[in-house]
Amino acid sequence: MRDLRFTVEQIWLLQRLRVSGLNREQIVAGLEDLDRLDVTGRPHSANSDIAKSAENSDSEKTSKKK
Repeated sequence: MRDLRFTVEQIWLLQRLRVSGLNREQIVAGLEDLDRLDVTGRPHSANSDIAKSAENSDSEKTSKKK
């Protein structure tokens, strides 16, 4: 039985992955690749700075288009 709890930001990121056209297998493969590439040894929650940086980058791109 799974009792997973996600933040609003995490749900938003999952939705973005879904509408990007990636299927479940591709998303899981991407996460596995990230695990292999993560040589810093930091816990995954520490990688939230990366997600925030990507989100800020997306926001900047859309604001420049306006």
